[in-house]
Amino acid sequence: MSKPSNDDRQTVRGNVLSGDQISIVRTGPIKLGADGTAHAEVILDQPVPISLSALMPDPQDRADLLKDLASVLTLESDRFDDLVAAGGMDPAIAFIGADLAKSEFCGTAERPLDLRNWNFSGADMTGALFENVIVDRTTKFDGAKLEGIVGADADRVLAFVNAAAVLRAVRLVTTPIKLVDTGVEGAGEQRFRCQLLLDCTELSLWSGDQVEVVLSGSDGRRQELPAGIADYLRQEIDEDDLDDEKVLSFEGVKLLTPGDLPVLSASSCGGRRPSREVAEAVIDAFLTETLGELDAPFELHEDGGENDAPNKCGWAFWVRSEDTTSYLHEDLGIEWYGTGYDPDDEPSDEPSP
Repeated sequence: MSKPSNDDRQTVRGNVLSGDQISIVRTGPIKLGADGTAHAEVILDQPVPISLSALMPDPQDRADLLKDLASVLTLESDRFDDLVAAGGMDPAIAFIGADLAKSEFCGTAERPLDLRNWNFSGADMTGALFENVIVDRTTKFDGAKLEGIVGADADRVLAFVNAAAVLRAVRLVTTPIKLVDTGVEGAGEQRFRCQLLLDCTELSLWSGDQVEVVLSGSDGRRQELPAGIADYLRQEIDEDDLDDEKVLSFEGVKLLTPGDLPVLSASSCGGRRPSREVAEAVIDAFLTETLGELDAPFELHEDGGENDAPNKCGWAFWVRSEDTTSYLHEDLGIEWYGTGYDPDDEPSDEPSP
């Protein structure tokens, strides 16, 4: 079978791991075996499953092999989606801990590269290129390094990464939670406290140019967030270096009392208007995480201008359904309206109890 041209080829560089099996789609030799010289020629369109435990009983040998594969393996196919649909490759593809720095994740406008269900947890993806790719909440970037990623879809990737990071932080301290305004104001900062009603742990969030995270148990001792999440939440924001459409904060709050409304608040920074595409991506991620798969697609509404927005803070995207009211607004921090609030009503200045 002839090799596809560069014009219609989808490429991914890295190692492909699935339990004890490695499914490989590539051309060229693969060094494998006790002496490191065995070769396997693989037809481009057909994945070859290799059982590592049968070939290499020693766990350290298998670990060394995976490390080597991470730097040399290349996936190339103009029919990648067809392979998955035909059952030739597990769609849950993992690049866990792989060295993917400056990798290229490229599809075409006609055949975008579908990264749904792919797992990049812990991978080094510094400077990676994302062009014509599909990502959603099933694409895992837990602990991945994404500094300096480029391409037309880079901002969309970051939107899902940021959303997932804060959702993980909220889940770590156990939901459901209740939001309380502590009344501390000044210098553009408003402090809120998320009280966890089940175990008395609290998560403190600051708006302004920083986000401070404090986790304390019922015994008063502080707990540490996993590496990466705390750094993300505490990051200082340099408005001069931000793209207009980058989502910088995403706070999901799920309430305890049945019938209360879970609320989304995500924001851009410095009064910049977020894009509708990013708003849809973040709201979809939140609604699915908190409510599960929705019965019907939500309709995203837009309000423009300080006097028209339902939360009176500028541009806002919001979605209203029987189960939830959500806002994407421009102020960094949390906005919360309690049960029964309607965007057409005048919002209360007091937080919900």
